[in-house]
Amino acid sequence: MSRSGDPARLNTKLNSDGQDSHDEDWFNHRAAEQDGYLLFDKKNVHTSKFKGGGLEICDVLGPDSQLICVKKATFSTAPLNHLFAQGVIAVETLRSDLEVRAKFLQQVAAQSPAHRLIEDFGTLRVVFGILLKDGEDIAVDSLFAFAQVSLLQAVRRLRAMNADVEVIAIRR
Repeated sequence: MSRSGDPARLNTKLNSDGQDSHDEDWFNHRAAEQDGYLLFDKKNVHTSKFKGGGLEICDVLGPDSQLICVKKATFSTAPLNHLFAQGVIAVETLRSDLEVRAKFLQQVAAQSPAHRLIEDFGTLRVVFGILLKDGEDIAVDSLFAFAQVSLLQAVRRLRAMNADVEVIAIRR
C-alpha cells in the first residue's frame, strides 16, 4: 500500500500506564505524511443533500485512489460496523451523487491537482484499516461475530459497485 514503507506499521506511543495511546487521528496523520497520501479525516463534503455535518468520504486517500477508512476497535463491534458502513456509503454516494463526487474531487484537486482519481474514477479501492486490541492480527476469529457479518455484507456491496476491498491490520 505504501511506496515509502508500510503505513500500517508505525512506532508505538505508550501512555503513563504503559498502554498504547495511538488512535485513529494519530494513524491518519502519520499515513498522510507519506508521499502521495492525502488527509481527508474530518474534511466532510457538504452539499444540498448532506448539510450540517456533511459526509466523510475517507480518512486518507492513497496515491492509487485508495479510499482508506480507519478505526480502532478494542471493546465493541460498533466502531467496526461504522467503518464498514463508511466504505459502502462513500462508494455508493460517489457513484450515484454527482454533486458529492464533484465536491470531493474539488477537495482532492485542492491538495493534489494531478491526483490520479481526478482523471480516472473507474474502479475504486476501499481499504479498511483496523487496529484491534494491542495490535493483534486480523483473522476471521479475531473480529467480533457481528463485525464479521458486517464486513462480509460490506464486501459484497462494494464489489457489486465495482470497488476492490482490502482489510489491513494497523500495527504499531
